[in-house]
Amino acid sequence: MSYLIAYGIYLLAYIFIIILGCTFFHSYKKEKYHFFKYFPYEMEIEETFPYFRILLALFIVSGIFFHADFFLLEPSIHVPNFLSYFFGILCILGDILIFPLFIYRPSSFLKGHIVITSFFLSLHLLMNLGGIFYIVRSDTLFIGGIILFSLVLLIELIFLFMKDLSTWTKLEEKNIDGKISYVRGNNVLAIREWFFLSMMFITDIGFIVFRIISELH
Repeated sequence: MSYLIAYGIYLLAYIFIIILGCTFFHSYKKEKYHFFKYFPYEMEIEETFPYFRILLALFIVSGIFFHADFFLLEPSIHVPNFLSYFFGILCILGDILIFPLFIYRPSSFLKGHIVITSFFLSLHLLMNLGGIFYIVRSDTLFIGGIILFSLVLLIELIFLFMKDLSTWTKLEEKNIDGKISYVRGNNVLAIREWFFLSMMFITDIGFIVFRIISELH
C-alpha cells in the first residue's frame, strides 16, 4: 500500500503548486490567475523560480514513484504483468511531460510547446482507453471502473474537439475607462491543458479503487 502514500504526496504537491502559483501570480502581476486564460507555465514567476521548481520537482518525482510502484514494482495480481508494465511506462512518460508544460515559453518555443501538449493529451487519452481494457482483462470485473474510464474518455474527446485550436491566440477588445484595450480571452489550449492535468488524478483514483476492490475479493 506504499503507492497510497506516494499518491497522497503527488496530490498534495499538485494542490500546493496551484495555491502557491496563483498566490505568486497575483502578488507580482497584481491580477488574478485565470485557469481559462493562462497556461500552466504562466504560474512560474521569475522571482519565485527556486520555490516553484522545487515544488514542481516534488510533484513530478512523487508521480513517477507512484506510477512505478503501482504498475511496475507491485503490479496487481489480477491483471497480466505485461499490461501493468505497459501502463507503468505510459504513466511515467506522462509524468515527465508535465515538466515542460510548466516550464517552456510559447513565445520562444511555440511549436515545441504545442507538440509536447499534443503528446501529453494523446498519452492521457490512451491511458483512459487502456484503463477500460485493463479492467476488462482483469480477474475482477469492476463495472464502476469501466464506467468511470469511459466517461472521462468521452468528456476528454468532446473537450479535445470542441473548438478549433487556431483561435487560442486571438485577443478580445475591451473598453477600460474609456480606452480600448486588447486582452486575452478564454484560451482553448490552456483550458485543455489544465483540464487534462486535473483528469490525471481522476484516472489514478479509478486505478486505485479498482486495485483495492480486486484485492478485497
